[in-house]
Amino acid sequence: MISPLKADVEKATREIDALNRLYNVYFQGGEEDPPRQERKNLDTIVGKIKTQIASATNASDKFQANALHTRYQTMTTKWD
Repeated sequence: MISPLKADVEKATREIDALNRLYNVYFQGGEEDPPRQERKNLDTIVGKIKTQIASATNASDKFQANALHTRYQTMTTKWD
C-alpha cells in the first residue's frame, strides 16, 4: 500500500514536470500569460507535502518529499 505522502509526492512530481513544460511555452512566446492557476494548484500540493514531512515515519518517503521540495524551490526560482 502506498502512503498518502508518497502519493502526493508522485502527483507533485508529475505536476512540476507539466508546469515546467507550460512555462517553457510561455518563455518561448507561445503563451501571453504565465500559467498562474496551475502554479497556484501546485503550491497547494507542495504546501500539503511540507506539512506531512514532519509527521512521516518512513525515511524513504521523507527523503523523497524533501528532494521534491528542493526541486520545487529550484524550479520556482527559474520560473520567477
